[in-house]
Amino acid sequence: MDWFSKSLIEALPAAVYVCDSNAVIVAFNHRASELWGRTPRIGDSDERFCGAHKLFNPDGTRLPHNETPMEWVLRTGKPAHDQEVIIERQDGSRVTVLVNIAPVLDDSGIQIGAVNCFQDLTTQKRAEQERVVLLDELRQGQKLKAMGQLMGGVAHDFNNLLTPIIRQPRSAQSPSLGRRGRASAHRSSAAVG
Repeated sequence: MDWFSKSLIEALPAAVYVCDSNAVIVAFNHRASELWGRTPRIGDSDERFCGAHKLFNPDGTRLPHNETPMEWVLRTGKPAHDQEVIIERQDGSRVTVLVNIAPVLDDSGIQIGAVNCFQDLTTQKRAEQERVVLLDELRQGQKLKAMGQLMGGVAHDFNNLLTPIIRQPRSAQSPSLGRRGRASAHRSSAAVG
């Protein structure tokens, strides 16, 4: 890779790396190394498809290096756009990235590799999760408020029903109520007032 290409890749704000047609990493910038959490050896045949320690799909299932979007682009010659991948570093920390990979062609149009430009989505993902939690808390708060209003209305209606009993305590002494009726009237009167 010439000095101009290396300088260009290094100057980009996104993480970038290039693989040759055998999937060997032939170039990468410092941002890629930061996101991987390691610095792969350029040109080493053990450094294939990606410089990450481990990869995972967005659903958390393991993504083998030989099944990555880079592998697909190298195999099909078609670009891969806006695919989420989770990078696990050697220390166990994880970073969610959005990958965009394009085939690299020589002057005669033959594919000689692929370039991956990927960006960190971790902050956006955390913000999205926090938003979901806050919306859930808001919904719970609204449910509690509605339940409180409902309970207040029920208590008010119950009070209205008991008002005649409270206003006429003598009726609780009435012999026509019977022993059970008088006990019930006393309990109701005590509960509300």
